[in-house]
Amino acid sequence: MTPLLRTLALTALVALVAGFAGVWLGSAFFRPPQIAQEPFLRETVFTVVKRDMSLSETQERRVTEIEDNYLRERAQIRLRISAGNAKLARAMVEDMDYGPMTKAATDEVSSAIADLQRATIVYALTVRSVLTTEQQHIFDDRIIAALTNEAP
Repeated sequence: MTPLLRTLALTALVALVAGFAGVWLGSAFFRPPQIAQEPFLRETVFTVVKRDMSLSETQERRVTEIEDNYLRERAQIRLRISAGNAKLARAMVEDMDYGPMTKAATDEVSSAIADLQRATIVYALTVRSVLTTEQQHIFDDRIIAALTNEAP
């Protein structure tokens, strides 16, 4: 190996090691603070009822039925949101401004998102209606804690 090639190879190796060291140090010591992710209402309801409570067979069947109905409705609404987002993307490219097509597409997506929120709230309240009074108190405490990001 000629001295020039040896010097180039050594320089490349040092640069590679320095690059890896910089990435490692940067990721280890300069991470932005982690923000606690708020649990979604549906996942909180599911966890509280299915994992944290002892349900009777009747309650279990009813909650499963409510869950299945909600999941079907949620899937339909998510399709509307996806279609609305695609429409919004096309409108933004065509309008190149917050024009009438973009506004209409934004309203469509916002409406679908509001419908999803409403469906999720109705789901939570319908599940709650299946619970005993004692279970409802536990449920309420956990849901309030999740929605307000506070410990129960």
